[in-house]
Parts: sequence; C-alpha cells; structure tokens
Amino acid sequence: MSENHLLGFQPDEIDDILVLMKNAVRAGRFIVSMNPNTRADNYLFLTKYNLTTADIAVLLCSLSCDEFVHAVNSTNMNYPQSILYVFVKSVVLFDATGNQNNEDVYIKFDLTQKQDGDYVVVVSIHPAKGTYQYLFLP
Repeated sequence: MSENHLLGFQPDEIDDILVLMKNAVRAGRFIVSMNPNTRADNYLFLTKYNLTTADIAVLLCSLSCDEFVHAVNSTNMNYPQSILYVFVKSVVLFDATGNQNNEDVYIKFDLTQKQDGDYVVVVSIHPAKGTYQYLFLP
C-alpha cells in the first residue's frame, strides 16, 4: 500500500461522497479525462467496449461503498486541494465483437464543488492493474 493513500474514512463518509457524485452525474455534470498523452488507458477502455456517456453514467451511479479502495491527494498543481476517490468495480461488458468479458474496472474521480453545483471529473476509468484491497471489506 502506498504511503500517499488516504484510508481514514468511515463508510458513512464514502456513502455521502457517493450521493454527491451520483447527483452530479445524474444532472450531467461529469466528464471523463481523455487526454491522449496522459489518459490513453481511458480512451482504449471506452473504445474497446464502445461505452457511451450514458453507459459511463450508469457505471458511476452503480458504485457502492463496498467497492471503495482508497483516496489520494491530487498531484495536479492546478487542483492541490483535490482528493481523488478510487473504486474498483467488477462488471460484465461486451466488446465490439459481442464477446463477454468480466472486468475489474479501476475508477478514480474528483468531486469538485462549485457555486452552481457539484462536478465530477473521472480521472481514470480502465481495467484494474493488479489487485486491490477494498477498505471496508475483510
């Protein structure tokens, strides 16, 4: 476990974050980072499974507290106060040829509060690399 992982959360705190995130997503206030230089994994994953904005919204809104892994402080100099929340969700997806695949999807997002409401920036959404330990599961 990396020393920069934030683990001092209680389940109700993550539930509260999830409520805010899901409300923002349902209101259409979210984006997925698709910078080809830094987020190629996101692009490849979304393309492989032909995932639409609506599909991503459904995936985000299906996250649960049990799928929370950890949080990290942002390393982006433009957002030094941001906390990024990391979840890993097991899903069944179909690729372009119709083949069914079981994927553990690594999802990392920032919840930004602005005057006109909360916004979600999905920094990472791609197959999980390695194994992860869920914070609230034994």
